[in-house]
Amino acid sequence: MRLPTAAPVIARLEQANLILVPQLYFSESANALWKYVSHNQLSAEQAIERYQDICALPDQAISDQTLALEALSLASTYNHPVYDMIYAVLARRNACGVLSKDSKLAELLVSIGITTAP
Repeated sequence: MRLPTAAPVIARLEQANLILVPQLYFSESANALWKYVSHNQLSAEQAIERYQDICALPDQAISDQTLALEALSLASTYNHPVYDMIYAVLARRNACGVLSKDSKLAELLVSIGITTAP
């Protein structure tokens, strides 16, 4: 099962020279897949296969601990969850953008000067 809305994300990933993620990415991805399993949209076996694919995408994973203090400051300033601000800090530190389907997050990121896609 590939969602039609995944095509722009996949295209951006294929064009990327470097894919950076916080360590948080792995547990968030596993949790998202679990939701598909719990709603009977994927079998456990399919979720495991997808998780393995997801884990192969990043070139480098950055420790959340190195991002968390700045993320906490941003979260406090913008009243937005630290989890999302971890991605913002990673993007800002590496002068790169964030791929997100979360329109609220994308709007916030753009307002603080971080590009988003798709």
